[in-house]
Amino acid sequence: MSSQAPMEPVIERTEPSSTNPYARYNLRPRLEEPDWEEVEAQGLRLLIEKLPHRIQPIVEDLGHKIEEIVLIENDYASFRIDGKEYYSSWLVGPHEIEYIKSKLGNIKSNGRVGIEGALHRISVRRDVQGLIYGVTIRIGRAIRGLAEPLRDYLLESGGSILVVGAPGTGKTTLLRDAVRIVADRYGRRCVVVDSSSEIGGEGRKPHPVLAKASRMAVPDPKEQPNKMLEAVANHSAQVVVVDELGWIEDARTVEIIAGKGVKVIATVHGSHLGEAIANPAYFPALGIGKQPIQRVLVQEKPPVFKIAMEAFRLGRLRLYLDLNRAIEDILKGRPTEVLEFDLKTGHYERVQHTSESISK
Repeated sequence: MSSQAPMEPVIERTEPSSTNPYARYNLRPRLEEPDWEEVEAQGLRLLIEKLPHRIQPIVEDLGHKIEEIVLIENDYASFRIDGKEYYSSWLVGPHEIEYIKSKLGNIKSNGRVGIEGALHRISVRRDVQGLIYGVTIRIGRAIRGLAEPLRDYLLESGGSILVVGAPGTGKTTLLRDAVRIVADRYGRRCVVVDSSSEIGGEGRKPHPVLAKASRMAVPDPKEQPNKMLEAVANHSAQVVVVDELGWIEDARTVEIIAGKGVKVIATVHGSHLGEAIANPAYFPALGIGKQPIQRVLVQEKPPVFKIAMEAFRLGRLRLYLDLNRAIEDILKGRPTEVLEFDLKTGHYERVQHTSESISK
């Protein structure tokens, strides 16, 4: 009995193109754009499938306006719409929380879970016995073009970039569009370390908003530092993007990989830059220390970030072009020069801004 040799894979070759020398191998230099309206609609449909039945029509009709939904057992449902809260006339029943629980995937140690193919984030509320009795649902959106006014700073800053903002100021939405711009230049070497699955959604295949970038899912937020190092060591990252530096280990890791010449774009929580400077979790990345005698904050070394972006309101941002100088000014209570952007119009003005006082 004769055996046949395995067939060689067939490559359909076409004539080379003057603009794409590898067209004959069916290789292309760019990706096709998806239908972004359909992508947004599909993400909303995926969320609606996980919601209790009497919540579904509200989200179907108002999903494009809703920012956040809070459902707590035996309490009124709340919907944040255009920055204002509205409440249901009924109480959320235990069976409705059970319905959502049955639809959730693997809940991470930080109490969060994403939705595959969507950008929404569901965070659970647990009682003292660890039982889930409520959820907070953040509606995630991809707003293409939001970061365009910042394109030159994202690509030509020559260093790492810090994004500061309180919850609800749009810093993660801004980060998603910043990834699109940066990945246009660096492609798969722009690596997103996605601890909460909020930048690129849940599952192996990231949301189309990440475009050419690659994404590394993080099974547990405590593993975020290791995943950042892995992105550099194993996947040739030239840019590492991370949403939410939460622990001092995260900041130390940022310091390590930035020292290897890798650009880091990272977000941190803070209602203003001064608040982030005063947070001990960020000291290693910002070069901050505490003077042992007077117990005041001092700048011990330059920050690993060259510039900072402070999202202080939806669509509004302050750009600190020299973070090292800004930290010095803030610690000494002096005003510092910033560019204030309206991201909707692209208009900006140069102003002297005094950050709110910080706890020392």
